[in-house]
Amino acid sequence: MTPEAVVYRYLDLVTPGDFDLESLLGLVMSDADLLGRWLGILDIPVDINLLGSKFRQLTPEELKSVSQAQIWAASPGATSARLSLEQWLSVLRSAICAEIIHNHFVPDITLAERHNLRMRALLALSGVHLDGDPMLVELNEFRGTRPDLLEDASLELRVFRVVDAIEVGQDVPLATQLLGISADVYQGLVAQVSQHVAAQVSEIGLSLDADVDWGYRIWLQQQISVAASAFKGCKTILDLAEMHLQVSRSVFTKAPLMMIQSEDLTTFEYYPDAHIKIARTNKSSAIAQAAAQGTPIAIEDQQELAVVDRQLLRILDSEAALVAATQSEPAVVFVVDGSDAANVELATGIYVNTFSKCMPLKHNTAQSTSDNDRLSVFRLRETKRLRELVHEANNPLSIVYNYLHILELKLGEDPEIVEQLQLISDELRRAAGIFAQVNDIPKEGVASEPTIAGVAEFDVVAWLQDLATLQTGFMQSQDLGFQFSSTIDHQLIRTDKQMLTQILVNLLKNAAEATEAGGKVTLSLLDSVYRNEVRGLEIVVSDTGKGIPQSVLQSLTEAKTTQKGGDHQGIGLELVYRLAREVEVEIDLRTGPTGSSFRLFLEDESIS
Repeated sequence: MTPEAVVYRYLDLVTPGDFDLESLLGLVMSDADLLGRWLGILDIPVDINLLGSKFRQLTPEELKSVSQAQIWAASPGATSARLSLEQWLSVLRSAICAEIIHNHFVPDITLAERHNLRMRALLALSGVHLDGDPMLVELNEFRGTRPDLLEDASLELRVFRVVDAIEVGQDVPLATQLLGISADVYQGLVAQVSQHVAAQVSEIGLSLDADVDWGYRIWLQQQISVAASAFKGCKTILDLAEMHLQVSRSVFTKAPLMMIQSEDLTTFEYYPDAHIKIARTNKSSAIAQAAAQGTPIAIEDQQELAVVDRQLLRILDSEAALVAATQSEPAVVFVVDGSDAANVELATGIYVNTFSKCMPLKHNTAQSTSDNDRLSVFRLRETKRLRELVHEANNPLSIVYNYLHILELKLGEDPEIVEQLQLISDELRRAAGIFAQVNDIPKEGVASEPTIAGVAEFDVVAWLQDLATLQTGFMQSQDLGFQFSSTIDHQLIRTDKQMLTQILVNLLKNAAEATEAGGKVTLSLLDSVYRNEVRGLEIVVSDTGKGIPQSVLQSLTEAKTTQKGGDHQGIGLELVYRLAREVEVEIDLRTGPTGSSFRLFLEDESIS
């Protein structure tokens, strides 16, 4: 039965306010009990797209009502045995393992089909039966069948038989017998499971702290959720604040004080009479600090505390308090009586989170469906979609990386091959690092921090030689000649290696695309080059193409609609010039009917 930690997160996702459908779907497809109940209620087979469509057809109130019914069915008071978190994770690991193994044999299936495989494995491993899904019926019917009787069965049945044997330690020989893969290959696939499980748990916002009293948290969450149901009719912040004064007394001994951010966002004003105002930029007040940091701050009535904060403690009639803010704009900061030290932080966290979900989109006005609001929703969805794409892009990278490791172990006696494999591995890690930057997308309303360049010292000649080695195969596949030359054998430079690599890879790719078969691309390093009486190094990428059209030259540094066709995105040169500015490298272009050359100039200050 669903662990209490999962029930708690499920409750959090269905509290009043806008539903996070993506996280809700992710959580449901990770728990066999919730998934089976939802599929049964909706009377649908195992199909993530259909499940998502049905969820979206429900109104927020309908979705909440059905979800709450699910919670009571899986409540801590139920008589059924409840899974431990480790048992729950074990089943999830096996289900994800089934997805990864199947994808090894059939890599071109859609993400939805992969999720369906995982969900069927999850349900079958947990003994959940659904008559409406024929494959799930077969997984349950043939579970435990002797391996020799499954030799001509479908791939999904054979994969499930392997992962079903993980718990008893018989999965490795079964993988060889039923799937025809070696123990090394199978172990390489299994090695990916932990990373996928961790990503899934993180994406749905699930806490796996075994020391937490999740039963008490569920009770507290339910209490606050029921009390906060009165918030749903509030159209303005002031309506919400007035309802808070009534609702919060059923949760806290004293109603927490409220500081509401002003319409111009410059101050926090005490509600209801605004006789205390605190500037958002105040460095001494815990009110401003809690709003800026996004974390609760405990305060005590002492001389070192800001006077305005001490005034609030007197209004609250308390010697200590917890200050917590909503992560919204405008923000609301709560000052909660700290006398109940054992539970105040937990109760405050749940209450503030619930309150945040009910915040109107506009300050002092009813919720709006303006263009700005729709744009915010669009950006949120696209950010989630981008993170999903990055997550999926990392999966094949992990597979390739694991196989490279296996090859390195098998071919370790040939230094040249090992060196080439290590070059490929470095490129895979670089690609993963670029993908990971998607996680740096700031939340709406939060200013992004400037990127700090990863400056390091490295040998520019050796780096360019490695880069040329990696590009040789690509150039040959395009029927192009390719050559690397350098006027020096060794030179240390200090700059951002990853950004410089991105610049060169884009320039080399563009050069190859601009050159017809039989042409030539050249990568060169020149020392003792002078520009404006400044000495430095010059990296040159040249081609024998037809040159860059005048129409393109006029907007060279802007993203544009490409005319190359295929999978080209028209952003390569815009990215090159942006990265060159960030890494402080001068770049210029020479182009004509016989070809083009891009020249990157590194001043002597970059040279060690």
